[in-house]
Amino acid sequence: FDNKKNMESSLFDDETALNYMSSYLDLALNDGLKAEMRLFDVHNGSMISTEDLFKDNDSTIYFVCRIHEEDCQECTNYAMAKFFELDSISARNKGQPIIIGTYDSYTALKLLTPEGMLCYYTPYIDIPMDERGYPYYFVIDSSGKVFDVFSPNRNYSRMIDTYFEIIRLKW
Repeated sequence: FDNKKNMESSLFDDETALNYMSSYLDLALNDGLKAEMRLFDVHNGSMISTEDLFKDNDSTIYFVCRIHEEDCQECTNYAMAKFFELDSISARNKGQPIIIGTYDSYTALKLLTPEGMLCYYTPYIDIPMDERGYPYYFVIDSSGKVFDVFSPNRNYSRMIDTYFEIIRLKW
């Protein structure tokens, strides 16, 4: 038992352990909650609801990258760069990556996304994670429920890679 305990403590320093605990709490507090959103499509100027996302195909799921204008630019850039790696999932699976952001300028938000990627503005998403005000990812299904909430931390790229691998395998 002592050898196992020593091995575990050497694998995780205090900061790493706190990051894992924070990720677990984010998931526990948000997973399965219903997110009602009013979304402004920055590409075509239309307003839609969460239900409208699924009206043509209720078996679709969306992989969401949530960004806030107030986030540090480096954190937002990193979160989005990692998120764009998910684009390959939509070609193989039923998932569709989308950006949902809060920016004063719809044009600025639109410029952050690659051509063809869905991008929406909304001031808030009614889940606890949104109150934290930094980039995060989640999956939303046709029931409007949020799953697999995760906030990337560029200091723990292995955790982010593991998260995306789980998303690839699960969805």
